[in-house]
Amino acid sequence: MFFAFILLLLITASGIAVTYFYDRDLPFFGRVCAGIVLGQVLFALVGLAFGCLIGMSPNIAVLSALVTALPLLALTQKQIKNSAQADFFVFLESIKNFVLHPVLGRAIAVAIYIWLIVLLWMFFERAMLNTAGGIGTGSPHNTGDISFHLQAIYGFLNGQNFPPQNPSYAGAKFTYPFMVDLVAAMLTIVGAKISQAMFWQNMLLVIALIGLMHRFTFKLTNNKFAAQIAPLILLFSGGFGFLLFFSSALESSSDFFDLLMKMPDNYTIRSESSWRWGNSLTVLFMTQRSILLGLPLALIILTKVWEIFSNSKLKIQDSKLSENITEKRTISIFNFPFLILNYQTIIVGLLAGTLPLVHAHSFAVVMGMTGCLALMSWRKWREWASFFIAAAVVSVPELLWAMKNSASKIGNFFNWQFGWDSFNTNFVLFWLKNTGFFIPLLIAAIIFLIVKSLKLKSQTSNEESLEDQLPASNHLKLLLFWLPFALCFIVPNVARLAPWIWDNIKVLIYWFTVSIPLVALLIAQIWQEGKSGKILTVALLIGLTLSGWLDVWRIASKQMEYQVFSRDAVLLAGQARQKLAPDAIVMSAPVFYSPAALMGRRWFLGFTAHLWTHGIDAVPRENQLREIYRGGANSERLLLENNIGYIVVSPQEYEYTVVNDNFLNRFPIVAQAGEYRLLQVK
Repeated sequence: MFFAFILLLLITASGIAVTYFYDRDLPFFGRVCAGIVLGQVLFALVGLAFGCLIGMSPNIAVLSALVTALPLLALTQKQIKNSAQADFFVFLESIKNFVLHPVLGRAIAVAIYIWLIVLLWMFFERAMLNTAGGIGTGSPHNTGDISFHLQAIYGFLNGQNFPPQNPSYAGAKFTYPFMVDLVAAMLTIVGAKISQAMFWQNMLLVIALIGLMHRFTFKLTNNKFAAQIAPLILLFSGGFGFLLFFSSALESSSDFFDLLMKMPDNYTIRSESSWRWGNSLTVLFMTQRSILLGLPLALIILTKVWEIFSNSKLKIQDSKLSENITEKRTISIFNFPFLILNYQTIIVGLLAGTLPLVHAHSFAVVMGMTGCLALMSWRKWREWASFFIAAAVVSVPELLWAMKNSASKIGNFFNWQFGWDSFNTNFVLFWLKNTGFFIPLLIAAIIFLIVKSLKLKSQTSNEESLEDQLPASNHLKLLLFWLPFALCFIVPNVARLAPWIWDNIKVLIYWFTVSIPLVALLIAQIWQEGKSGKILTVALLIGLTLSGWLDVWRIASKQMEYQVFSRDAVLLAGQARQKLAPDAIVMSAPVFYSPAALMGRRWFLGFTAHLWTHGIDAVPRENQLREIYRGGANSERLLLENNIGYIVVSPQEYEYTVVNDNFLNRFPIVAQAGEYRLLQVK
């Protein structure tokens, strides 16, 4: 793990260096958070290029890290070096002041965030477990997802899966965002265990998400308290499910704290019910790992989009002022200060262009919402043109590659369906129970912003300076900035945006994330209303986060453990990784717990539920698989036509379909563990 840590530090440092090219006033900790994300994105892009050209190896991982580190050369420039040193010393000074001159409120905030990091550590340790020689997870939502991500990681690591094919559907393009798993594979190939690579990746990215959510909220609201509570609302999202917990506590004979350690169910999402919103940590950030990289990257971009939209920190009045700004806080590698504005937006546009491979839904939301904001502020067409042209330069080749020869059918992704996943319950009651106080507070925040804007505008006389008019303007701009993101709530509630309707949450989460600053600002205003305001604030924060905390705690406190792969399945897969050619095609029962998921080879047909959610029609290939196991007249022809080199025979196949032992016994056994056999097709 030592070399993997060095690699992570190197690419993070490179990401920090990149921040000096697009954000001149980002605090040091904010640069570290952005650097974690940008470093991994750049590392994945370089690794993908080298993988397609040469293949995966420890040398390629190290070379990719060295190429990723090239932005560090910018530190040789005096301006950047001085800015970096100044940022670091300011950071050290703030720590010194905190220790020498403690303030109660700040100490409480630090204590809460230390507790949060400890809880997240316990939580992400449960993502992948060693279960008596097998592989398991501590989350009921992660059983299928951990299998899919392990398929992707082993495919890069042992199967030389470049250009990437779908690990569950041999021969098809890998259109699911895979960059986060490619980074995990490169960390593993330099010495980390897969579980370690995933854990440290998750921890670093969630810390980055906290810092970037704090930064995003502060830029929008200019309120420190709002910025401090915003990450908590995001991470512990939930609704009124905590009422179910208290109902269980009243009905149970167990002690209240005993019930906390033995909770019978989830409190934000339940199958076959109208509890569907879930908690972001339990149903998104642990399970769908790509969004844990995509959302922080989107926040970096949207923070800059806000600056363009609100005209914050972007005006350069004259050449003398621009020179002073350049010397103090901005970087221009071309030494033309008047080009700084376009250069910064170009950099952010290039970052936005990487999103299709990082997280496709984030790309769609960022570009769609930014397009709406550009139309609303069309006079800044130069900045918007710089952003969109730069984004297109990177994203268009990625999109063309992903769409060419893809097995996913676009028509499977879109249809009309009202109410999202509400199980035909009352629309208003569904969203009220699933999000709790959030939507009422959001409505109140919108009203507050409108009233505040009108009130401040009426109080502003014509003789007052532009600076005096800014508060009213900022309230209105904050509301206008949020307005397009309301579409991220409206559209998923009237249309199905994926084969599985629940996947609309990948768009809904952006409505929620961008709405949090408004709600946090309102709560911050309530906090200022004396003792009663502080009591109400605490009550609202508990109400907004308790259900999510209960679900997170249920996983973090080790109340559950699910075995995904048995010991024999792991042993068979290990033997296969040693013996099979990297491009071999393996056939097994299409279940997520098959040993084929761990072999790192092309899987003829993987878990059909995953394929369905990706828009792939698996029925024809599934019929062929059943025909082969049945030993029918066409079995040998189908094996040849599909270039299937190996067949798994285990209890899973006997449970899944009819297995003709007489037909399969003609093939030699090349690996075996208990009842699990791997047959070679001659």
